[in-house]
Amino acid sequence: MAYRTADQETSRRGRIQVRRYAHEWLLERDGEYVILVYDPESLVWENDCLVDVGQWLARRLIPASTVDAVIETWTKDGLDDVARIPWSRLMDPERVAPEQSTTVLADGGMISQSSTIERARRARYEPLTAIRTEPARFKVRNLRSDTTYCVDLRDATCECGDYQYRAGPAGESCKHIHFVRQVSAGTLCPSCGYPTCRPSCPDRSENRSDQL
Repeated sequence: MAYRTADQETSRRGRIQVRRYAHEWLLERDGEYVILVYDPESLVWENDCLVDVGQWLARRLIPASTVDAVIETWTKDGLDDVARIPWSRLMDPERVAPEQSTTVLADGGMISQSSTIERARRARYEPLTAIRTEPARFKVRNLRSDTTYCVDLRDATCECGDYQYRAGPAGESCKHIHFVRQVSAGTLCPSCGYPTCRPSCPDRSENRSDQL
């Protein structure tokens, strides 16, 4: 994608467009995305046709699970949902710039996978369920460990040890908070924890918001 793109009278960093159907396919197969950033000034045109992108500023293979952790919302686009992510959410902007483009960065200026990304990944793939006990408050149960913790979205707190002793003091969210946020947004089913209810889901309602 472009280093920067025009947006009326201003410009912004280029966006990666992720299509939900293909994204889910990659996630289930532990696939990767090829992310490439180019300088629009280096594009080569002939007869109004793009023939060469010129110099890549950065390139990187990024696991689909890492991309998934930074997706916040999906929007409808035809028959599919799409998410648009600034490339700076996946690469370090300070290490990707046109004035540094004489050679492609060996590691693509990749932001290291933080504990935040790992917690978001676990929120999606661990067997979690959520029950709303009152507005903005949930009980989250891990079906594997059979543990239950209370999450309060009003101040983004959780009773679990990870939040109390590690995530919270560091200003981060635990996997239970990540899970409840995705449930509240309608991204994950509160009964089975998947974006698309599996046959084993105890409640396969098409309208997941009715379950909250």
